[in-house]
Amino acid sequence: MAKALITLPNGRFWAGADIHMNGMNTDDAVSGILLGAEENYSSFYYQGNIYYDSNQNGSFDLNEQKMALGNILINTIESGYIPFEGEYGFLLSSGIHNLSYQAESNWQLTSTPSSYTINAGVTSPTTGFDFGIYPINMEVSLDPRISTNILRCFETSTAHIYIFNDGTQIDQGYFYVEMPAEVSNINVIGMTPDSIVGNRYYFDLENQTPGSGPELRMNFTNPGTEAIGNDLTFYTKAYSMNENGMVVDSFESSFTDFVQCSYDPNDKLVNPRGIGEEGYTLFDTELTYTIRFQNTGNGYAYRVRLVDTLDNQLDWESFELLQSSHPLSEVRRVGGIVEFIFDPINLPYESIDELGSQGFVSFRIQPLPGLAENSLVENSAAIYFDFNPPIFTNSTQTTYVSMLPVSTENPMLHAINALLIPNPFKDQFTLALEGEFEYPLHLELHRVNGQLVGDQELASPNSPIYWPTISNGIYWLKISDAKGKYLGVLKAVKME
Repeated sequence: MAKALITLPNGRFWAGADIHMNGMNTDDAVSGILLGAEENYSSFYYQGNIYYDSNQNGSFDLNEQKMALGNILINTIESGYIPFEGEYGFLLSSGIHNLSYQAESNWQLTSTPSSYTINAGVTSPTTGFDFGIYPINMEVSLDPRISTNILRCFETSTAHIYIFNDGTQIDQGYFYVEMPAEVSNINVIGMTPDSIVGNRYYFDLENQTPGSGPELRMNFTNPGTEAIGNDLTFYTKAYSMNENGMVVDSFESSFTDFVQCSYDPNDKLVNPRGIGEEGYTLFDTELTYTIRFQNTGNGYAYRVRLVDTLDNQLDWESFELLQSSHPLSEVRRVGGIVEFIFDPINLPYESIDELGSQGFVSFRIQPLPGLAENSLVENSAAIYFDFNPPIFTNSTQTTYVSMLPVSTENPMLHAINALLIPNPFKDQFTLALEGEFEYPLHLELHRVNGQLVGDQELASPNSPIYWPTISNGIYWLKISDAKGKYLGVLKAVKME
């Protein structure tokens, strides 16, 4: 039997129910997920908590905090995700089941028992299936996450920002969000900025506990037709500070999409996009996928279901949900097929609420190790509004390679044996090159999609190279000698 995870409207999770599709068990017909049918449950509900066992006594005390970390396993099968408040629930069919907890790295289970045997329908009480955890090592780690809906000329879009504490200790500090200079009419929802400097919005982080973090939205107006096809990069950086107010570490994230004036509102994105239509990307690069949808009908959508079939060259076990525009009622993965269900969502239609009619979900995943050169990873999704036939998104392409081209005109371009110092850089850097070259060298800076940002000459070795006006993000630096002979390409990261 396959296992399901359901999030109730109050944020509690149901996990472990047997799933039947069109009267068939999904182990026998995984394609039933794509066909779509209502699930039939004959199950019993049990509930528990994941909590920070601060005194390590193995008991859930009144002053101890619930945490959204780790995974619940039912009969040794990972059953899904724990909601942010750390309180979970699960449905079990009649019979005997084993319930256990899988801690994340740097955490250990401190409570007893380490697992529960439940005879569904017989075991009572049905609550108190708790697991206490405590850090093995104290670690500072923040995971900033940022994404947007579709960037349509002149219209309003929304950036969604989430600063997740995936470390092992309560954190404090601050973060900022840098909006592209091309957008206007920025309105922050969910938090009040502590300061605004240019297009940077600064926010304090106070007592951010592990497994949680602040969320905010930033509505903005997109540029007009003069920006068609231009990339806009949204950037966020978080700083962790100690008790003396000193910065001890920093963490960053960015999201890039291009401005469209005519578009399919139901689409699929991959970040990084890679170079060219082939999406050339270095081996072992983690991919972030975003599925975006919009209700373009003439009535409210009460249920939205997204079905994503993962490429078999991706490591399915590394799947990690990042963000969603609305509360998810269910997330389920059976092999390489992932379902995201919003039920209820009550999504208004475009003609009465253009911005409110849109939604998205994003996740990240690792490629399998040891892929062959030029391995093509494709991904698309099916979107179901209520119980209508599916709408299929575009297919993204990622081609994994060991060496990156600057353009697709010559895919044999390779990386040069050189270093950028520093990298990331703020407004200038130097090049450390191995070998003798005829100067001046010609430098071209490209976005990851191959678009030329600017070029300049390097007159002599170790001369500083200034690029202060470009926005934060990832670039490729193409290097040629004085005779125009191509030398190679380097990855350059601009970060202030």
